[in-house]
Amino acid sequence: MVVPGFGVRVEKDWIDILSALLTPTVAVFGVLFAGIQCVIYHKQLKVIRFDKRFRVYDAIGKYLGDVLTSGCVEKDAELRFLTDTKNAFFLFGPDVKAFIHEIFKKSGKLHALIAMEHGLSGENLEKNIGKQQEIKDWFDKELRGLQERFEKHLCL
Repeated sequence: MVVPGFGVRVEKDWIDILSALLTPTVAVFGVLFAGIQCVIYHKQLKVIRFDKRFRVYDAIGKYLGDVLTSGCVEKDAELRFLTDTKNAFFLFGPDVKAFIHEIFKKSGKLHALIAMEHGLSGENLEKNIGKQQEIKDWFDKELRGLQERFEKHLCL
């Protein structure tokens, strides 16, 4: 339809106006959609990181508990422990890696003390058992404080 005196089609004007209004609207929705996707991605990443961190936390707790329950380091337990905690440095940082290394060192020492125990007697046996108890007490203390140690790393 042509408006008298203007010589321009009115439909074309409306289409141009609506197109001009629609372009920024689509851009705004695109930006909002991208923002929502970014928020969802970061939440998913947090959940994935939590899951991996919890597996390491759980492996440490199980290992400490197993040593305390059995009173010794079971065969292949150290290797399983190292395998289950190998990604700790990337997930937590150097403090947890040092903690895992300390657990590994003490469990190796406990294993050695238990192996030497059979050839000892008298005062040497008492010293050996005393050293074993010190290590077991350390394991107990660390197991009791494990949740507090990992609390800052295991929040969503």
